[in-house]
Amino acid sequence: MTLIISLIIYLRRDVITAMVNRLVLIKRFLIVLAMFGGFFKDFTVLRLKRKLHLGLIDDNDYRVIYASQARRFRQKANDLGGLLIKLGQFISVHVDVLPEEYTKELANLQDAAAAAEFSDISRIIEMELGNKDWVLEKTPLASASLGQVHKALLPDGDVVAVKVLKPDIDRLIVTDLLALRWVTAAARRFTAWGKDYDLVSIYREFEETTKRELDLHQEGLSAERIGRDISGFDNVLVPKIYWDYSSNRVLTMEFMDGVKITDKSILTAWDVKERDLSGQLFQVFWYQVMETGFFHADPHPGNIFVNQGGQLILLDFGMVGNIGSQQKQQLFELMTALMAGDGAKCSFYIDQLGFVRREVAREQLEQAMEFMLAAAKDMGNGQEITEEVRQFLYSQPFQLPANILFLGKTFSTLMGVCYGLDNGFDFMNQVTKGLGIDGGEKSSFGFSNLQRGLSEILSRLKKLYDTPKRLDGLALEIKRLGQHQKEQMVRLQGLLYSMLWAVLTAGSGLIAVVLYTNDKPGAEIGWAVTVVFGGVLFISLMGSKANSKSRSRRIDRRRHRRRGEGKSALPGIEKPKFHP
Repeated sequence: MTLIISLIIYLRRDVITAMVNRLVLIKRFLIVLAMFGGFFKDFTVLRLKRKLHLGLIDDNDYRVIYASQARRFRQKANDLGGLLIKLGQFISVHVDVLPEEYTKELANLQDAAAAAEFSDISRIIEMELGNKDWVLEKTPLASASLGQVHKALLPDGDVVAVKVLKPDIDRLIVTDLLALRWVTAAARRFTAWGKDYDLVSIYREFEETTKRELDLHQEGLSAERIGRDISGFDNVLVPKIYWDYSSNRVLTMEFMDGVKITDKSILTAWDVKERDLSGQLFQVFWYQVMETGFFHADPHPGNIFVNQGGQLILLDFGMVGNIGSQQKQQLFELMTALMAGDGAKCSFYIDQLGFVRREVAREQLEQAMEFMLAAAKDMGNGQEITEEVRQFLYSQPFQLPANILFLGKTFSTLMGVCYGLDNGFDFMNQVTKGLGIDGGEKSSFGFSNLQRGLSEILSRLKKLYDTPKRLDGLALEIKRLGQHQKEQMVRLQGLLYSMLWAVLTAGSGLIAVVLYTNDKPGAEIGWAVTVVFGGVLFISLMGSKANSKSRSRRIDRRRHRRRGEGKSALPGIEKPKFHP
């Protein structure tokens, strides 16, 4: 009897293996659903407590839940690997949708996973490319959730790096995407948050991003395109693609020896100047975004190496971004309108860029922008501004396009690398270099737009001096706001006035530089205005520190007493809610 059973198992081993694999996928599907189901349960319990008056429920209770859920998600993603890691990295950039507790926790999610068996990798390579006469190292150089990289020696002596998708990754991705579709449908059906946001669009963006990363042929094309685009940068290298040894599931590229850009001890031993590297790195990414519009969207240290000659090596082009010429122009117009204090134009270009959800009335958006620009009267430091921008995006009806989010994440990651290399990294100096107004080669996009925008900026500066006259009328409107609305208005005032003066200081300097480098009259006035705005900025910063802490304590005490979430501080715009 045992012999018969063994014979049946041997003869039907393919069927049995398929059944086992299917059960594994079903188990994974249920685990993912259970995790998100636990998140829904957290909110349901808290909501019942509030309805039954079982204790005071305030924003702190929700923040505790957010932090707990983010930790559980990160732990589960690390355990299961696959698409959950990619999902965590993807949603970590959605500061317009998710609270800070989520975005900060998931931003540190690292895409690392156990390597697949070499026999399975060899089988995939043989299925894709046939029996190639090359020597492949068994130990991978790196392993991530979707694939792994092995070093190999070609018959002609070339040393290459071979990226291979992991076995059964397609079925695993299909399983995870199905679970996410179920979760998305449940959120849209049963939560207020799901009804506030276009979750279907966010899901589709993630699905498209994932499919692009699974197409290694497309990754090779992206690498070649960026390599051509930045060929004028002698100090930046992109690996050559070996198409005869590549397919949709296998990508063979030139092996370039080097170390991570963060390996400071080796860079010092090689006498490579970290300050030079930071400037070169910023310039090559600025060029990709502002000139070509096609950019490497994942510049973390693991994807940027440096060789012994001090040259930068860009790796892993699975995640790329694209900014069209029209979108670049609209972004510039939005910046110009902000510098000019023109709320109507700000709201127009915010609308044109697709930053607000469809149901928001454009007249209300314009009213809100004018209200904020006119009422702003406080000042904060750079960190406060960054935090307020994040809070502003989350608290107002914005849903940013995927490519804008990728652009923001790209520069956020890039700035972290640049400042890590050089504590004195001069952002404005690098921007003027990128725009071509430092006496070097002029940027075709930046320079022409700066010149065209100067008259618009200067013509609008007078509006700043009308602000005190408008505040009297606005005081009546502010009195009509509730306590929570007043608190948010104070925060928004600080944000906008901080941005306004900081931008004016930088903008005046840029104006002076443009006039000076082109032998135009008025450069001295530009420098003088820069000094004046800079002085006001400095004095305001110093003055604001005295009352900043006390104001924060007052607001925190009020938040603690407040139950639930208030309405928006801006007229006519409903604040979205993350929780049900």
